[in-house]
Amino acid sequence: MGRPLPEPLPLFGAYLNVSPAGNLLFSAGHLPVGPEGLVTGRLGRELDVTQGCDACGLAALSLLATLRDELGDLSRVERLVHLLVLIQSTEDFVDHTTVADGASEIFINALGDGGKAPRMSASVVSLVANAAVEIQAVVLVRGDHSDLRQ
Repeated sequence: MGRPLPEPLPLFGAYLNVSPAGNLLFSAGHLPVGPEGLVTGRLGRELDVTQGCDACGLAALSLLATLRDELGDLSRVERLVHLLVLIQSTEDFVDHTTVADGASEIFINALGDGGKAPRMSASVVSLVANAAVEIQAVVLVRGDHSDLRQ
């Protein structure tokens, strides 16, 4: 992929990072954390579209790191089934697709055609810790999942 994956983020509450159901893994929300820390702010006010796109890419890297940690490696990921992108933005913000592409491009780079998936992006009034974006995914995986931490 050309970019190293970060260490998986610690949990911030009483929940799981992923939950298996058959050959599907449902992820928790993942935030954009980079070398400078959590990317915060509102798209259309403190952040522009390019910064939002970059933030989505960081959130996608975080989600991939969680998958690698849970599965042992990413080769067990068959494909992304669905991606949800939440964007903290002003009420007149309309560039959701461009911002969400930041996550989609990371998944496609990491998983090839398996990284292409239907997605939904939406604006929200606020996100945890003032995060700029949060992503959640459903992933189809190969093999038995009895080794996953519950």
